[in-house]
Amino acid sequence: MHWPEITSDQLHAVREPLRWKLEFGRRSGVENVVAALRRAALGPAADTWNPPSWLLPHQVEATQRIAASLRAFGGALLADAVGLGKTYMALAVSTRYRQTAAIVPASLASQWRRVSSSLGVPVALTSHEALSRGRDVPAAELLIVDEAHRLRNPDTRRHDQLARNCSKAHLLLVSATPVVNRPRDIVHLLRLFLPDHALAILGVPSLDDALTAHAYQELAYAASSMVVARTARSLAAFLANVPRAVDSAVARPPPLPEAQLKQLLPLVDALEFPSVGDARAVELLRLHLFFRFASSVAACRETLRRHLAYLDRALAAAAQGEQLTRSAARLLFGPGDELQLELGVLSSNRNDPANPETLEQERDRILRLLTALPNGRHLNPKCDRLARLLRSRRGRKTIVFTTALATAMDLARRLEWREVAVVGAGRARIASGRISVETALSLFAPRARGASPPPRAAGVSTLIATDLASEGLDLQDADGVVHYDLPWTPVRLVQRLGRIARLGSEHATARVWWFTPPRPLEDRLRIAARLEQKAESQLALGVTTTSVVGRARVLSEVFECRERLGGGVRAAGAA
Repeated sequence: MHWPEITSDQLHAVREPLRWKLEFGRRSGVENVVAALRRAALGPAADTWNPPSWLLPHQVEATQRIAASLRAFGGALLADAVGLGKTYMALAVSTRYRQTAAIVPASLASQWRRVSSSLGVPVALTSHEALSRGRDVPAAELLIVDEAHRLRNPDTRRHDQLARNCSKAHLLLVSATPVVNRPRDIVHLLRLFLPDHALAILGVPSLDDALTAHAYQELAYAASSMVVARTARSLAAFLANVPRAVDSAVARPPPLPEAQLKQLLPLVDALEFPSVGDARAVELLRLHLFFRFASSVAACRETLRRHLAYLDRALAAAAQGEQLTRSAARLLFGPGDELQLELGVLSSNRNDPANPETLEQERDRILRLLTALPNGRHLNPKCDRLARLLRSRRGRKTIVFTTALATAMDLARRLEWREVAVVGAGRARIASGRISVETALSLFAPRARGASPPPRAAGVSTLIATDLASEGLDLQDADGVVHYDLPWTPVRLVQRLGRIARLGSEHATARVWWFTPPRPLEDRLRIAARLEQKAESQLALGVTTTSVVGRARVLSEVFECRERLGGGVRAAGAA
């Protein structure tokens, strides 16, 4: 990290004298010093408010701290690590208000309804997707935004809708991963309720200037006054039922035999993507294609067909002397494609239409690549490795995460749909056909979903899911996660593990298996290096926990020490 961290020795130096003074110097009023130090370590808290009795012990203090931040700043960020019960804490805070609305991903709406109904806490719900379509922000005294990192981009309609219409309400942002790609993510979130100069008294005269100057240390410490960010490790004294992550060795099985892979990659290298207008866009599209190739041949073929459809539209536009519209670039990506969300929609930057002859040549190159790709039941060492892993699990519940729905469906077919469900792009399927997403999740994790156990013949032991199923869902019947494909951001790694390593699990450990691209593809993609670089940015801005390849849950020592100091002083004061 690039900013100071409290060492264990420094923490010991603070703790032990305090304990000694409490033992031998109570008449000197040390208890008051202890309480003051604890408050300073943890920030403001509404100590006189008694949160609802249905909260767990570790959640009570967090809600008091959030309540105080809302009162002081008009907003707060609840950034506890995945699986610690942030939904329950947010609903507890809402009991202080006469009217609450929650803005949540559409995929989590039913879960929010179920939890709020079971607790008897009324909340008006709307979705992120509805804001993106222009729906108004609900009128409320408190606005809760779940998975708030989805609103980190100020250029999106959903961010604009919220920023324009939340000034009269207190704003509670909820996200275990507020920094997704770069430090500016968390600043854009804080600016939803903070003016630029709001943290001047805490040493940051301007949020925007601090970001421009890369003053991440100052930003992190100033923002900590309105952030609650804890990990299972920092709450170990309270938690006994959050599974401990156990990593497997990193495996590099290729999606087809290595000799074939080496023959095909030069054909991808030869593509020129002439319909886009600059070198950066060309390399991004090539990167996207390699990313799909690393997932599976099925995903690569689907992406190439999308490129052909895009070229056909580009040729038609060129024949008319026109340019493609911006929305036409969506043809290059699948629904919910993570790279599209990260890079934005690519469009042509050309001042004049592309040359039809150049487009035809590119079309021929793609057709040659499609012809060279194996079709049907080709050898797939990567899938074979997964099949062996699942057999060794002997039916224990396992989630397999892929980045492409085409890969998920191909895996299910190769596994012959034996106790397998596929969830992705808002759809779900089992051996007998299409079913609702909630039905598939309930077949896989009935206890976590509050459903009746399915008949033995209908049970699902393997859920193959895209990352659209990685956020916020309770699936802790399972004790294994397979990163069959690596995502573009460490946020996804944390969210994937968070489906099973969360409160309510009956498992002591959560097994994590890592598949990474084989060397020829990784040399082109550099996914592991990208993930590590982004993890450093996350931790520098106070994210409580992130992941890198081969290691689940890399922890922020600064926030860990902050919580341990506050907890240790509290324990001393109670002695």
